[in-house]
Amino acid sequence: LPISYSTRYGFCVERVTAAFDACAFDSMIGLCDHHGHWQVRGASECDVIRGGILYARWTPWNDVTVESWIYWEKPWHIRVHRIRSARALLSIEGGFCLPDGQAHSVANERRAHIETTDDFSGLVDLSPHPRSARVHRCLPDTHLLHSETLLPQLVSGRGPGETLLGCAVIASPDIARCHAAWNAPLPAIRTLPLP
Repeated sequence: LPISYSTRYGFCVERVTAAFDACAFDSMIGLCDHHGHWQVRGASECDVIRGGILYARWTPWNDVTVESWIYWEKPWHIRVHRIRSARALLSIEGGFCLPDGQAHSVANERRAHIETTDDFSGLVDLSPHPRSARVHRCLPDTHLLHSETLLPQLVSGRGPGETLLGCAVIASPDIARCHAAWNAPLPAIRTLPLP
């Protein structure tokens, strides 16, 4: 399930047979084990909203637990995931799709963004251990609003143990506001309470 929905930006419907690296995972995080089996959040074991923070705990495999916190840090929304895993995992986390065509996109180190004449979409890695940023060309005809889309993503791999991932996500038709946020100091990951 996506972390957040947008009527302006829509979302992709993944093809079940798609290879992990080909999936969009727009506005969500996807995890993949060494067998190539990938999972996204379906049903949560626990969902809590407290003090403007959404918390969800989910178990994609019996030896992997993910805790996710989502909160607003104007003009960004911040996502934090604590993953406890007995297995090595790959992760892909996506922002919001924009239509391909006249889009200008940039990805470098820990940040990726896409800009059209009408919109800006970007995400920045805030994780203690850096993730790679990329602009992903989504599979054709998987998006609800546009036949061809681009998506900013963060990609990483981690061994067994505990991993903390965080990112700041922004998407808006107010391109000047997005540019200002993109070039300003980024918010830090807050200390997050358990439910």
